[in-house]
Order: sequence, then structure tokens, then C-alpha cells
Amino acid sequence: REASTTIFDTNWPDFALGMSISGVTAYFCIKIFLQLINRISLMPFVIYRILLGTFLLTFV
Repeated sequence: REASTTIFDTNWPDFALGMSISGVTAYFCIKIFLQLINRISLMPFVIYRILLGTFLLTFV
């Protein structure tokens, strides 16, 4: 038997399950990240990026 080659051969239940799980996961990741940003701000990330950029410009 040949592999599925058209959109009509797609296993729709598996596709829907994957989309649902990824949507729920994305929702919670964004929610947690926004709570983290409200608590500690973006300053640690800014410092990290400045240090990394300086290192890369200096040594690479």
C-alpha cells in the first residue's frame, strides 16, 4: 500500500487531537510566561541578550 499523498487521505481524528493538544499547551505556556513577565520583568532577558551580543561581536 502506498503512503498517503493527498489531504483527503489524512487521518483527521489524529490531526484534530494533535491540534487540540498543541492549542491547550500553547495557551498554558503563554499564560505562565505572561505571569513570569509580570513578576520579574524582561530585565534579565535584556541583560542576557546584551552580554551574548557583546560576546559574539567580540569573539566571533
